[in-house]
Amino acid sequence: MEGKTLVVGRLAAEEVPASVTRLEHLVDERLPLVDLPELLLEVDSWMRFSDKLEHASGNEPRSKDLQVNCCASLLAQACNFGIMRMAQISDIPHKQLAWCTTWHLREETLRAANDRVVNFHFRQPLKRPLGRNAA
Repeated sequence: MEGKTLVVGRLAAEEVPASVTRLEHLVDERLPLVDLPELLLEVDSWMRFSDKLEHASGNEPRSKDLQVNCCASLLAQACNFGIMRMAQISDIPHKQLAWCTTWHLREETLRAANDRVVNFHFRQPLKRPLGRNAA
């Protein structure tokens, strides 16, 4: 403390041992680079969480690109860069992303989609030894 001001000094960087650098390199070589939008669409193909992102009117979707647009809108919100930036980096017009965000990404639809993801995960055999009900 300096008077009434909290002063926090800079921390010195720790030197990374060569063994850690080698290990990081080995791990990086074995892990594939994953395209996040493709991964989101693949996960959606397993559990169909996007089916829960229903239009506010309850009408059936007319767009064949609805799944891609909803996933792009969802990713834009989840990564906190918004639909304007998503429109700039994708081939999806801002108007479509804004429409999808307004009419499909609502609290109740996001909760339902999230429930589907959680329930899918709950049914996976790998989680059983780690869960509360492990024998």
